[in-house]
Amino acid sequence: MSNNTGKVFVAAFLLQFTVPALVFAACTPGPVVVCTGVTVTKVGNGPASDDWQVTLDPGASITTGDMPAISLGDRAIIIIGENALVSNLGDNNGGGYGAGPNTIEFNIQSSLTIGLGARVEANGPGLFSEAVNLIGDGNVITNYGTIKAGNSTAIYFQNQNTGFGQNIVNNFGTITAGPSNEIIGQFGTEGVIFTQQTGAILNGNLSFGDGDDTLNVYTGSVITGSVNGGGGSNTLTLNGLGSDTLSGEFNNFGTLIKQDSGIWTLSGSLGNYDNAHVANPLAASVIAGKLILTGNNTNYLGTMLVGPGGILSGAASSLMPLISDNGLVEFNQVINEIYSGILTGSGGVQKVGPAALTLNNVHSYQGNTLIDQGALIIGDSSSPTAALTGPGSVQVNPYTILTGYGLINGIVNNQGSLGAGNSLGNLAGSAIGTLTLGSDLINAGLINIAGQLAIGNVLQVNGNYSTGMLQGALTLSSYLNAGGPLANQLTDRLLIAGNASDNTVVTVIPFNAVPFISPMPSASSGISLVQVAGSAASSTFQLINNELIIPSLPYRFQLNAYGPDSINGPADPLQNLVGNPDDYWDYRLQSVYMTPSGPVIPNRPVTEPRLAVAVQVPAYISAPQALFAAEFEDVSELHRRLGEIRNDRNKNDYEFFVRGYGEHLDYSSNRNFTEYGYNFSSRYAAVQFGSNLMKVRNEGGILRIGLAGALGDLNFKPDSIDGQSINPAHTETVSGLLTWQAESGWYWDAILAGGRFNGHIDNLSHSRLARLTGNNFDVSLETGYPLPLNWHQLVLEPELQVVYQQLQLHSRTDINQISVDWEHPRQGIFRGGLRLIRTESSTNHSITTYLEGNLLQGLGGGHSVQISNIGFATGKFGSMLQLRGGVSGHLSPSLTIFGDIANQQDLGNYGFHGWSYNGGVRYAL
Repeated sequence: MSNNTGKVFVAAFLLQFTVPALVFAACTPGPVVVCTGVTVTKVGNGPASDDWQVTLDPGASITTGDMPAISLGDRAIIIIGENALVSNLGDNNGGGYGAGPNTIEFNIQSSLTIGLGARVEANGPGLFSEAVNLIGDGNVITNYGTIKAGNSTAIYFQNQNTGFGQNIVNNFGTITAGPSNEIIGQFGTEGVIFTQQTGAILNGNLSFGDGDDTLNVYTGSVITGSVNGGGGSNTLTLNGLGSDTLSGEFNNFGTLIKQDSGIWTLSGSLGNYDNAHVANPLAASVIAGKLILTGNNTNYLGTMLVGPGGILSGAASSLMPLISDNGLVEFNQVINEIYSGILTGSGGVQKVGPAALTLNNVHSYQGNTLIDQGALIIGDSSSPTAALTGPGSVQVNPYTILTGYGLINGIVNNQGSLGAGNSLGNLAGSAIGTLTLGSDLINAGLINIAGQLAIGNVLQVNGNYSTGMLQGALTLSSYLNAGGPLANQLTDRLLIAGNASDNTVVTVIPFNAVPFISPMPSASSGISLVQVAGSAASSTFQLINNELIIPSLPYRFQLNAYGPDSINGPADPLQNLVGNPDDYWDYRLQSVYMTPSGPVIPNRPVTEPRLAVAVQVPAYISAPQALFAAEFEDVSELHRRLGEIRNDRNKNDYEFFVRGYGEHLDYSSNRNFTEYGYNFSSRYAAVQFGSNLMKVRNEGGILRIGLAGALGDLNFKPDSIDGQSINPAHTETVSGLLTWQAESGWYWDAILAGGRFNGHIDNLSHSRLARLTGNNFDVSLETGYPLPLNWHQLVLEPELQVVYQQLQLHSRTDINQISVDWEHPRQGIFRGGLRLIRTESSTNHSITTYLEGNLLQGLGGGHSVQISNIGFATGKFGSMLQLRGGVSGHLSPSLTIFGDIANQQDLGNYGFHGWSYNGGVRYAL
């Protein structure tokens, strides 16, 4: 019972009845009493039994009715041996002190030791019957067994203050409350020192009175109920090794001390005060070990001191608003929270847990800060004055985040992600802002200050910048307009007041991706992204692959460095944002301009400049002519497909053929450099197989109807100052064939072909920048007539051929989000040739050799390719002179082999030149 003010008066009334004489059935007489066996009578006579010593041997028992089992006076020593039992059935008896029929009672300066397995029980119905009642002060209870309450509390302190000090309870065993669920009751203002040792159990609430109480709790002990310090100045200490948890509420304690090396978790609330007590705010301290707080401490009014050997851990909502940190404060966040308190002292801070912690105040703690998990935000958008003003460093571990709107005074070592303002998914806020680093930044991770809904974030480094000999990374957003004057620039920035060293790759995220073309590069054109007031180098900040491709444009951009030792010249003082305007470095995003000899260098004279394009753009422009050339090789000529058919001796109705062919060509464009004309090399190899049906065979000639299929591999490489690409494509073509060979020698040949191609655009750093797919359609009409020269069996055959070609390339958006639309290119090719033929025949075979000269002339062509909605004209086929030599042999009436090789040269300043080859076999069934 926590308040038995009237208990003594009720018990005094009960004393009017006669008390039976003392009987020691199994106990020796006093004052030194030794009990063995079973005793059913009271031992001692209350205040009259001073300086007694009572010992129960192991297994002995004292069991009484409505009276105390042991009732002694001052300076008593009570030892209850192992497995012994002391109990009563108290009801209305007043006991030796008028305090009720308690099982054990004594006055001052006494000790009670309860052995292992021993029990002290109040089993009666009395409302004022406690298992142990301490009348005065200066007493010590040491319990290794069990103290069990009846209808009152297990232990009651009458607290008659005689100046001998506080009562002490050392509990190693079990104390169980009765129906009231209260372990102790207390009267008066004398405090109690209660120690809950390792292995001890309290079944019930522990509620102290109005004295200055101390509760010492060790790891491995259990308190099932709440803990209330009551009135007075109360202290709670947490002790021991290992780890443990105290659950429930902890109210009305003025002092909390965590000591020893163990780990304690308090899951209840601290520092709450009820209306019945007035107490000073809690003064908590962690002297050693680790204290973890998980409860709701919104009513906490006190302070917290973390000693040099201590660790305080908890979520922001569980930690105190005022912490003097001379050890380590660990914020463990499983949800995003704001800590609006203040951290001072010589210690450090550690952030763990997957969620974000926001520090919205000025914190002067002197130690280091470690972000081991999750995110740390120094000031959200509502608290830009938040700061870490101490000299300690901030370590950002891999896969963690540091960001905010405030100030960090110490060195920052970033191996994770460092943001500012509204970057990193608006983690700190939606408004743009500045995160200021008062000292050096070592960035071996990622700086990501790219704005989200708005841009203009700044990471201000007031010290030096380096990457620790590793490669750092910087990501920012920029509104990609023409730039120029500072007032016309809207961008995120990295500003460094000291020196910058090592190498950092820069990624620029276009904000709203507006069309962006800056004037010729100079110290005042484009957009300033990074500035360094001290020493730096041109290579300190560079774009990935030294270029930027914007989704809405096919042009290239680069980060040009202007500074004291730069090849680009000094920075513009009017662009300065970091001080030292006459000797600083400025890294500016600018359009790349090209000349035939290479990129334009600022402040150098140039001729014929044009904007540089992405490395894949030359392939987009060159692809139609490369594919047209491969298709033309598929169509080819009648005699390259079948060999010589004029002198066939076979009478069969079917024939099959297969041939392999290819070309090694180089193309020169009719477009000049400023018109984005690109030369390229083309390598094509294919195999064609097919069959013919002799549909008509009469005295006039033979009509063949046939079908052929071709499989080919094309690889073309533009010769481009803008960058090299390798562009393979696989072709598949099906052709319908119709051929008339007149007996007089005249022939005509018609081809209707269609197919598909599947390829991709690659460069040296990326494969499959874009797919190159589509369909082709070709029509060819060819005719020729032999003219005998009547000289050495020579025949001159004039030939004419017209070919129509059309492509349907599928529109694409490539890996850089550049769109390309070829708009169905088409062209014609005219071939006019003379073939000089000589045939030698015998009975079963003949051999025909020939030399052929052709004029190849393109018809039309030169269409436009739309690349990001900007038109680029492709080159035309051109005019070429071709010289071919070939042989065709009828080895038997059914078998023919044939082959040829040719060289061609362009006649003007554009067209194809190079070699082609062909060889095949035809067999009649």
